[in-house]
Amino acid sequence: KIFEKYKTCIKITDEFSRVVVDRAMQELRGQRVERVRSPYEADAQLVELCAAGIAQAVITEDSDVLVYSAACRVSFPVLFKLDRNSGSCQVLSMSWMLDPKTNQQLVE
Repeated sequence: KIFEKYKTCIKITDEFSRVVVDRAMQELRGQRVERVRSPYEADAQLVELCAAGIAQAVITEDSDVLVYSAACRVSFPVLFKLDRNSGSCQVLSMSWMLDPKTNQQLVE
């Protein structure tokens, strides 16, 4: 419970984010994992990567990516709320909304 309270008081600075991203990029070098750095909010860029077939899914804590997915009419898995201990997560997709059959059933 204390750890949960502690996490809510941490302020992520630009410098901290830069260090974390740089370290992650270093770890992935040489492992044949493609990386993309987004200079600002990444939601729209992530949707574009999925629409172009470059990425197959998005891992995020931000639900904005679902809005972009619906607006661009692109469906892909979005992984939310990753549990560090168990590895479990919630997987959402906008496919239900973008599927013409489902839309017709909702209208009827």
